[in-house]
Amino acid sequence: AYNQESVRWSGSLLDWILPQAPGLEQNFPNPFNPSTIIPLALPLRTQVRLDIFNVLGQRVRTLVDGPLEAGYHNMAWNGLDETGRQAAAGMYFYLVEMDGFRQTRKMTLVK
Repeated sequence: AYNQESVRWSGSLLDWILPQAPGLEQNFPNPFNPSTIIPLALPLRTQVRLDIFNVLGQRVRTLVDGPLEAGYHNMAWNGLDETGRQAAAGMYFYLVEMDGFRQTRKMTLVK
């Protein structure tokens, strides 16, 4: 037998669609050659900076430095440095900074 039940929404549809907290996910694929995707979650429109660093702590590339809308974003890195040269194979770190949130993860570029 089928019993009909009422459904109640709590909050708005945006509460279900938008992330509840800022986040930096693991890149994919990892290891990668020649490009990878770095997922970000932003609960609000905010200023974002996303940098790639080598194991010596030197900045290799800045992927984002500006405002981004709330939501889920996939930022691509094609393995090139700021001058357009292919980065060397090895381990890299990506750092996101936004509104008091700061997180780092590591990734590996293979040749």
